[in-house]
Amino acid sequence: MPGKMRAIFEALVWGEWVDEGDSMPRYCTLGGVAKTNAFDRPYLAVNEYVSAELGRRLGLPAVPGVIVANPELAGFVSLRFGPKGERPPPAIPNLLAAQQPELAAGIVMFDCWIGNEDRHTENFAYSVTTKRAHIFDHDRALLGTTGTARLRDRADDHCLSRHPLAMALTDGSKLMSWAAQIQETHPGAVKLAIDELVAEEMLNAKDALALADFLLHRRQQILELLRAAQAAGCFPGIVQGFLT
Repeated sequence: MPGKMRAIFEALVWGEWVDEGDSMPRYCTLGGVAKTNAFDRPYLAVNEYVSAELGRRLGLPAVPGVIVANPELAGFVSLRFGPKGERPPPAIPNLLAAQQPELAAGIVMFDCWIGNEDRHTENFAYSVTTKRAHIFDHDRALLGTTGTARLRDRADDHCLSRHPLAMALTDGSKLMSWAAQIQETHPGAVKLAIDELVAEEMLNAKDALALADFLLHRRQQILELLRAAQAAGCFPGIVQGFLT
């Protein structure tokens, strides 16, 4: 199951004990990879945070992270993953689709939902040995670089053209099950991830409302988006067990 694909994160430094409670908590330092907003990518941190939160809520191995901000700089820090923080090699789409077809279908449908047109072999990883996968780098999804203009332009676009995993899939029924799961996502889950950014002044109320509407609209229309992707030939390897 995709939920078993969680990443393992290693502590770089173990610190002092916090207190003498039964759970024996202590401070520690984890490694991370920081990406900061820029003039040409003003929504980078927002896109990364919301995508990571929603991906993990679906049970996908989205690398978790946090927003970091101060008056001069704002960005997103994802936890480093893999042994000793070494990133696994880029995934081979056909191999991932063959060995973990349910997970591959989940990544495809997740990218469809968040409007991610930038999935490629450098922003998802898969270890043949451990059977663990990771997805990351979603800065071009959702608001992209142009904000609400992109939300309007992509509102009814399947966004799966040339998706490497979509082209490698051979079972359409798994796409259908993930579509159903996306449809069942509670609106509160979407609202929570976005409201946190408004509270931290990372996103204004108008853009937050537009982003929530975008996600909830695509959640409702996910089957129509899937049909459009099928009609556009995005799933050349699927010959049966799919939409008609």
